[in-house]
Amino acid sequence: MNLKSIFTLTLLLIACSLQSMAQNGAYGAYEDIQNFFHVFEDGQFKQLEALKVKDYKVARNYVAYVNNQGQFKLYEKGYNKTLAENTPEFFTVTDHLLIFGVGGSLYIYEDRRAQQIASFVKEYVGGDSIVAFNNLNNNFVAYYRGRSRTLEVFNVTGLAGSKNVLAYLDNLEQFQAYLYGQKTMLDANPPKEYKLGRNTIAYVDFYGRFKIFHKGNIVEADPFAPRQFAVGDDLVAYINRNGQFMVFDDGIISEIESQPPTMFQLTDAIIAYTLPSRQFKAYTHGQTYDLESYEPESFAIDNELLVWPDYMNYLKGLDHGVLVKASNRIQTGYEIWIDVVACNVTKGQPQFYYKGKFY
Repeated sequence: MNLKSIFTLTLLLIACSLQSMAQNGAYGAYEDIQNFFHVFEDGQFKQLEALKVKDYKVARNYVAYVNNQGQFKLYEKGYNKTLAENTPEFFTVTDHLLIFGVGGSLYIYEDRRAQQIASFVKEYVGGDSIVAFNNLNNNFVAYYRGRSRTLEVFNVTGLAGSKNVLAYLDNLEQFQAYLYGQKTMLDANPPKEYKLGRNTIAYVDFYGRFKIFHKGNIVEADPFAPRQFAVGDDLVAYINRNGQFMVFDDGIISEIESQPPTMFQLTDAIIAYTLPSRQFKAYTHGQTYDLESYEPESFAIDNELLVWPDYMNYLKGLDHGVLVKASNRIQTGYEIWIDVVACNVTKGQPQFYYKGKFY
């Protein structure tokens, strides 16, 4: 096996490992009419607080929140723990990491423990498995899978981060990427535009060519810049200069529609879009789905779940490629967290949908 094959295999093993770690649990949260704070965990409900919480955010494997006394707490796998006695300056939830700031220092919670990774960090970018920042010594540092690494000895510019990839301009304005613990120079010149997703960076280079960096390889998708593009999980959706609606799907480029959509949104693994005829459609994993003959008033995407209200205000969904009813009662609002949907159906407990069941 040659060196390139070994490197490719290593990237695949890391990707599979991260994916498997991110596929445990199902969480949601809500406050009832008395402002009691409840968590939904794998089909079960549990009250966590009897007083109104100040803030909360739901991730794939946990719920992080600030309670009424200002303590920063986390609930995961049946246990409630205090991460900080004082209210954090900020906190960001991702599939794999919890990122938060206390006393000017940057912390991450990973593998059931919190650790400080930097002091006095004003700006950072973070994703499911990666955090990057300029430290006090003006070094550019990336934290990935338990290890901090100095990528540049000077501050960087144009820093952008996604779930597991970074893009930035170094002090020579060279366009750099950091993926799976490996730094790659994408171009010696700064790009005109770039966007990031899982394993993927799509960009218009210095000369106007549309390129895609995916799992360590650079593909020239089009010799001309697209009219519009978006990036998700191993996906790039774009409208080329001829008006064709195109997709780069895990290395394969194909046409979704021969005409440009009036609207499209790519989030995670799903592209939702509307045609000029107002037909509402979706693309995921190589398949196109006809959803409605009209454009819904709203929709939401997370992971591999797309939900939207129908004309009767029941909630419909495309759940891992299967068309489902995401509510069996008329709803007046909804939230979505990974594979869990919460619908407002009464003034008390919302109705939850998870894996084809209602709770």
